[in-house]
Amino acid sequence: MYTRRVKKTCLSIVCVLWASLSVHADTVLPPCSHVTFSSDRSFTFVMLAPKSEYECVGLSDPEAAERKALRTRFKSSGMYENGDPARLKWAATSDWFAYQILVTNDGEAIVRMGPWARNFSDEAFSFIRNGTLVRTVAIDELIENESSVKRSVSHFMWSDGFGLTSAGDRFFVNTLEGASYQFDVKTGETVSSTPPKTAAAPSPTSDGSNGTCSFTLIFLTAFAAFRTKAR
Repeated sequence: MYTRRVKKTCLSIVCVLWASLSVHADTVLPPCSHVTFSSDRSFTFVMLAPKSEYECVGLSDPEAAERKALRTRFKSSGMYENGDPARLKWAATSDWFAYQILVTNDGEAIVRMGPWARNFSDEAFSFIRNGTLVRTVAIDELIENESSVKRSVSHFMWSDGFGLTSAGDRFFVNTLEGASYQFDVKTGETVSSTPPKTAAAPSPTSDGSNGTCSFTLIFLTAFAAFRTKAR
């Protein structure tokens, strides 16, 4: 009886620790300034993060210092020719921040990827041309089966890849349920779309609500039983 209680207690502790680690690893890093180049490197989009005491937390000191220095080199977020602070092509006209940006080779447009998804009404991505927002596409415009996403403690993943075509005039994105889309980068209009290939099945979560902790318990229980038999 005593041995069983000890085993149950140990297994409970393992589950709690596992959940704690999952939560810690599933936290969005604070904003940090960064740059994104066009594929031919003729244009650079500079994304300046808002000043904060938590700015660039999680990066090494040298990298954080380099990122923060962007604010002193560039006067605003926007598109710069050849990364030259004196050659601003256009500036971001509103106060926003994004972790991922795609830049066209002509420097006219960008695709702004949305933040970590928590609701299906959240921004999936937006098209911005010469500083003006052209169109925002919500996640629920792309996903038919909500069970097709991969969930974690705080958010979910819905995309199975995205990018610009070789010509740079179209943005493509694939979803985890098998659908694919292409958009005109400058107008934001949908150029083509392919429906999901197969019905999506519910995805396991990484927060333990659909098997993570259960798997750990089963594994440790089996291991403990093996050790007991070996003795």
